[in-house]
Amino acid sequence: MSQSAAPQIRLGVPDLVIGEVVGPDAYSFGAIGGLEIEPSGRIFVSDYLISSVLVYSAQGEFLFRIGRAGDGPREYRFYPCDISVLRDGFLWVVSDGDGILRVDPRRLDLPATLERIALPRGRPPIHCEPVGMDDDGALVVGSPLFDRDAGLTLRRVRLDVETGRILGETLLERPGPDEMGWRRIEPRGNARRIGEAELWERYAPPPYGNDYLEAWAPDGRFATGVAARYRIEVHDVAGKLHRVIERDVSGPPLTVEERRRTSALMDRRRREAHRDLPYPYSEVPRHKTPLRKMWYDRDGRLWLERHLEDPTCQTADVYGMEGALLFEAEWPLGISLTLGAIRGSIGLGVQKDDLGVSRVVRLRFAPKQLPP
Repeated sequence: MSQSAAPQIRLGVPDLVIGEVVGPDAYSFGAIGGLEIEPSGRIFVSDYLISSVLVYSAQGEFLFRIGRAGDGPREYRFYPCDISVLRDGFLWVVSDGDGILRVDPRRLDLPATLERIALPRGRPPIHCEPVGMDDDGALVVGSPLFDRDAGLTLRRVRLDVETGRILGETLLERPGPDEMGWRRIEPRGNARRIGEAELWERYAPPPYGNDYLEAWAPDGRFATGVAARYRIEVHDVAGKLHRVIERDVSGPPLTVEERRRTSALMDRRRREAHRDLPYPYSEVPRHKTPLRKMWYDRDGRLWLERHLEDPTCQTADVYGMEGALLFEAEWPLGISLTLGAIRGSIGLGVQKDDLGVSRVVRLRFAPKQLPP
């Protein structure tokens, strides 16, 4: 699809920061796995390390926590990662320890306990991918599977919410090693073994080498692509190709310093993997990939974050459900929006400082005022 007119630019400006280096535990995050913002403005933060979902007011005041780890009553093997409020109004939590749980955030007696979703014996493995809910009210979940013959695939499963019964599943193959930037080599370098005899080496690691991109919409749709090409395939809930979003653009060139850092990283990884083998430098890519990251927001819009030549901000092209380019978003460097907690013009991101301290940042997007 081609875009002839210049898109509107919307600038995200921070207006709230939650998180402190020194202070109450409720404002000190260990490992943020998911973010959510309600239409009312309440903010939900899932923290993997403290095994809780923390809830804050629209002003950033801590209200309460949902869930605790343990073996006692109303406790769980709880390691929450993705969270989202779906079309049924429930807050859905994907947990490494318990699978899928939900809570009704509309209840007045919160903090409420989590309700575990009953899954059948031999259930599909639950990974920390975002869950969705399709038009029929079925829960849509996904998990990567690895098969020695078929390689890495993705299993997408539709589940009955009340019984956990599997209503259908789709297997989606991921790109092969060649497309992902691996090349067959002699036994040297940062190599991995495939099968019994072949060794492969990564041409260049992300963020400048190729990477596989996936994004999950709240209604069960999903999109796939690779960072090396601005070409994204959008699939319906059943895995059928719905549309292709494509632009003829390339990534900007790497600076001298970026090439130096990438070369040093590739060499260090070779030495760590195979200490006794020779390590000639592989060719470092001269250009960044056109795409950097990809995700769906809570309104079902697809965000394609791009690499910039001389970044003073981060930027993404934002597409509607029918594939039209809606606007171009800009926001400050160092804030990750990949958890998809964006509704309307308000979004939540994660910012880490040089000490690794994480904070939650709320952004408000508005049309950018361009100079006359």
